[in-house]
Amino acid sequence: MKELTNIINDPENNINELTFYFEHLLSEDITIGEQEDILRKINEKGINEFFLSSLSNVLINRLENLENISGDFIDTCGTGGSNLNIFNCSTLSSFVIAQAGGKVFKHGNKAITSKSGSADFLERSGINLNTDFKKIVSIYDSLNIGFLFAPNFHKSIRHYSIYQLIFDLKMFAQTKLKLKSIDKERVL
Repeated sequence: MKELTNIINDPENNINELTFYFEHLLSEDITIGEQEDILRKINEKGINEFFLSSLSNVLINRLENLENISGDFIDTCGTGGSNLNIFNCSTLSSFVIAQAGGKVFKHGNKAITSKSGSADFLERSGINLNTDFKKIVSIYDSLNIGFLFAPNFHKSIRHYSIYQLIFDLKMFAQTKLKLKSIDKERVL
């Protein structure tokens, strides 16, 4: 295996090796120190399309899928960390869509950079975040809405942090209809 620095300096010609490092980055046996080292080296070089593409593909291959759900549904996922001190808009929009007859799966997590993530809000409202997927589908079938707590549903990104933007942009469920808010300052 090539040294990470060599791969980062020429990612276009080292896609397989880059993929290996991203697989390791999301593995169960990586240490925080190793994660920090990989991410620091990538950040020093600067994120480009090869890093985004490789990491996105690794994430997609690790996602749980929703193929057993019939019909069209909308998948909503908020930005987190907008620092606007507003109500959790993606969660509210999910309720509105479901009440209007739309089918919704809401992805979410606990707050990382804001005061309240969708999971914090729903948990305080009495929703069990650790509900198994079969029960979530049952709730979805009767109420038009199901909440997918990211650390439980997508175990590879259980330490939801820097992966959020890439995950949100590339793939948050296998749906035809998506509603996604983006904090433009984080993208720019």
